[in-house]
Amino acid sequence: KIQKMGHKITGSILLVLCFTWGSSHQLTVHVNPKTGHDINGDGSSLNPFKSILTAQTAVHSQPHRPDYVDIILHEGMYDLSENPLSISNKDSGISFIGAEGEQRPTLSGGVQLNSESFILDEDTGFLTYDLTQQVTLEQLGYIQSGALGGCANDKAEIFINDEPLYLARYPNVNADTDSWQWNSITAICDESPCLDSFSWSNLNKASEWSQISNVWLHGYWANEWADNHITGEWHTNGSFIVDPSTPPLLYFLAGGRWYAENILNELDTSDEYFIDVDTGMLYLSSDIQDLSNVILTVGSNVVSIQADSSNNVFKGLDFAYSQSTIFYASEVNNVTIDSCVVSNGGGNGISFSSSSDVLVKNTTISSLGCVGMSLGGGDRTTLTHGNLRAVDNTIFDYARWKRTYMPGVSFSGVGIHVLNNNIFNAPHQGINGIGNENLFENNYLHDLCYETSDSGAFYVGRSWSHRGNIIKNNVFENIDHYNQTILGFNKPVSGVYLDDQMSGWEVINNTFINSVQGVLIGGGRHNIVEDNSFINCDIAVALDDRGLTWENTSCPPGADFDQDLQSFNYQEDPWASRYPLVVNTFSDSPCTPIHNSVQNNTYCLEEGDVFGDIYDAASDTNTIANNVQVSCDSYD
Repeated sequence: KIQKMGHKITGSILLVLCFTWGSSHQLTVHVNPKTGHDINGDGSSLNPFKSILTAQTAVHSQPHRPDYVDIILHEGMYDLSENPLSISNKDSGISFIGAEGEQRPTLSGGVQLNSESFILDEDTGFLTYDLTQQVTLEQLGYIQSGALGGCANDKAEIFINDEPLYLARYPNVNADTDSWQWNSITAICDESPCLDSFSWSNLNKASEWSQISNVWLHGYWANEWADNHITGEWHTNGSFIVDPSTPPLLYFLAGGRWYAENILNELDTSDEYFIDVDTGMLYLSSDIQDLSNVILTVGSNVVSIQADSSNNVFKGLDFAYSQSTIFYASEVNNVTIDSCVVSNGGGNGISFSSSSDVLVKNTTISSLGCVGMSLGGGDRTTLTHGNLRAVDNTIFDYARWKRTYMPGVSFSGVGIHVLNNNIFNAPHQGINGIGNENLFENNYLHDLCYETSDSGAFYVGRSWSHRGNIIKNNVFENIDHYNQTILGFNKPVSGVYLDDQMSGWEVINNTFINSVQGVLIGGGRHNIVEDNSFINCDIAVALDDRGLTWENTSCPPGADFDQDLQSFNYQEDPWASRYPLVVNTFSDSPCTPIHNSVQNNTYCLEEGDVFGDIYDAASDTNTIANNVQVSCDSYD
């Protein structure tokens, strides 16, 4: 039966190809999830296919297909919960385009639950739904801990009317401010560092939870810039014993903030859910009135582009509802995402790794568990540019599951251009990454770092090999931790944070507004901070000498920074000719913050320091000059 169906599809589409190719040298195939037919359809506008896979199969079967094919996707929901839209080198040259004049089609990795199948449990008062009617228990996934900078989220989530629900927790999210609420560690174990257990003063809750299995906690355990999820057992005396497979980041400190999650008894608001992964039963609050659009995420990805695919365009499409990365691509070339919406995923929104000539533009990326967009490409050893670009995108409401080191844009490589993007509303970073000769300009980063400390809206750190990078003409606004932070040193958050002796960056002609700190040079060298404006920031620019004090083990010859540079043969071409200032690093006071330029900046401060934490000898080894105070009215 399958062979006959395949033969019929191939024969039908061949007729379309002969007609269309003869007139325009390009094949156009239509797909309509509402009116199409995979057996009797022929891919024409009047008789479209029903599924994208059928259209791909038909195109693959053509003996002499043109180099470029447009697959037109008409409005409706395309169910990719069982298998993602998989793009291989056989699909090179295919564009997937939403039909003009129609609503954007949605490519979905989720399944819609039948509103008639919800049952009110009279004993518990919860709305229940047997998910095994539509999925297997294995498809529900499981909670994972998550390392520093690691997403690790492959579990089913629930969305109602395109809004994510929280896994049942205590305490609840503040309904008025939408800010997260926390419990606090009362005391920790005697070991140093303490990794095994802590105690909490709320004995009633601890006793209640001691009777429940698979309780998880999510917290900032030792620093306000590192969070992860852990599991273990509660005891009636208020102690929590950690499962060794999910240790905390980095250890426990008294006062560490956390909340408990994955507890049915704590499901007490309409924005929470609970899934019993052993039975497949979903529980919701009975206060929910509208069950017409309840989506369960099932698929790991919505789109997966395999190595060696090239010349693909995705335009005018919605990609939504995955447990992991929605749009995943690795080792691809010349791929464009244009005027799309990428949203409602448990992991990352868009991820390109080891790729070249990539363009993501005019796309809205939101409501994600982890990173908004990740761009990786180019070769740092040869300094070959990857030419990956993110232009005119709107990225917000990300880092929903893993809070820290999950930026709106993550970059890795050489020749990446991030231009004219609006990045906002996240608990930690806006842009973060590693690489050389990357350009970040005309972006608007705002309302970031609101839940963390010692962080930056634009953050890079711990390297002397990041050279040729430029941050210019951007606006940083409202970079402030307005949610209370408790641990660590409660250090300020910055618009641009060059952490742990990061060196060689140019920060030029940017505007910093209403932020705790504009720019922090954390002990690095050869950084240029010039022609910037600081408006109502507590601190404009800070420069410290950590390489001479508490971080003096990373910078001597043979240590971490030296090993990093040696991995790129930095004293030979192309590195030696491109970055001549780096060649003699270890004969030029390697641990001292020297050759930084902080010049020609303007500032208006109602309160605070013009320059904070500028170490005493800075003027002898750096250029700090022509920084002028002006009236704040001059910026109107």
